Amino acid sequence: MNLTNLFCGYDPNKTFHLGLEAGIGMAQFFGDPILDPKDGKGDNTELTAKTGVTFAWDLGETKAWQVYVEPAILWNLTSTPNDAVQFNRQNAQLGLFLGVNYKFNTSNGTHDFKVYDIAAMNNRVNDLEAQLAAKPKEVVKEVVKEVVKEVPAKGGNVFVTFAQGSADLTSQARETLDAIPAGTHVQVAGTASPEGSKSYNDKISQKRADVVAKYLTNRGVVVDQAAGKGVTDPSSNRLAIVIAQ
Repeated sequence: MNLTNLFCGYDPNKTFHLGLEAGIGMAQFFGDPILDPKDGKGDNTELTAKTGVTFAWDLGETKAWQVYVEPAILWNLTSTPNDAVQFNRQNAQLGLFLGVNYKFNTSNGTHDFKVYDIAAMNNRVNDLEAQLAAKPKEVVKEVVKEVVKEVPAKGGNVFVTFAQGSADLTSQARETLDAIPAGTHVQVAGTASPEGSKSYNDKISQKRADVVAKYLTNRGVVVDQAAGKGVTDPSSNRLAIVIAQ
């Protein structure tokens, strides 16, 4: 548990972290005859627990590396009076641990969590949906949570939604695309939600545009252009927008 985040709020630029750590594991002792079982009494394999306080510092511009100091207590959970290995007093030992952590890149392209203003994004989504509901033929936005099922005979826009990190067409998406008449000229724009890195979002949005274009082409629809737009704004969603000419 990161106490610094809990009581001071999360900040990806923070350098120092104070935390609590608790865990359970196994300890195996090798090579010392004093620790080996004797006459069937005791053993050199123990179930242990650890409780400690961590003092950690993030290093580097991207804060990928972290060094920490941890005073902790190790508890022997399976000690017996005849055990070859005992943590005394009361089956416990005090330890001091020093270490280095490396934090791998996350899906957002950083070595840590990324902060989003969820309330502002929700407000943006609600505002755009209200506008679309009020003027469905005039307002064309990237944030739509449901697939538009009706396609105008001439002109109009169709929105196809995708699961997070996916470019696979759902049965509902195919049903929507099937309503576009063969011979119609369209342009396809793929978009992505803002969770991942820019390079990942550019690729997944292009894949979404391509899979929709391929499906329409196989049905006889003329695709004039299929382009991935990545994240178009902070409230961008996982869509492919089909613009009928």
